[in-house]
Amino acid sequence: MWLVVEDETQTEPCMPGTPIKCGDYIRLTHLQTQKNLHTHQVRSALSGQQEVSAFGENGVGDVLDDWQVMCTTDKQYWSRGTQVRFKHRETGKYLSSSKNHEFNDRNCRNCPILNHLEAAGTGRVDSTSYFKADVGVYLSH
Repeated sequence: MWLVVEDETQTEPCMPGTPIKCGDYIRLTHLQTQKNLHTHQVRSALSGQQEVSAFGENGVGDVLDDWQVMCTTDKQYWSRGTQVRFKHRETGKYLSSSKNHEFNDRNCRNCPILNHLEAAGTGRVDSTSYFKADVGVYLSH
């Protein structure tokens, strides 16, 4: 669902298959819409945290699309199946999502994102801020 690409500060594109170091900044581009995972100082609809949305056109956005890969192991690189956190460059918030904040008929009647979980930025480091790459196409060097 997501393509991992270079962050706003990089002058050269990240070559497919390049390992991503823990601590590096990246951008996550949604494959279907070609918009970037983005956040800013707006309150999220369900959890009241920081709103996370889609931004940009064809993968082009701004510095508010940049996330730092925070590995939860002592490995040097982000690898498939390992948990990571994504910390937002500008706001310092962590990407989070929880089953407790799901769009449904009560809070989002007839909206296009029914039964999807809200993505939000949070200052808490807890189980809602863990993510892992599990399925998809992986290119290696």
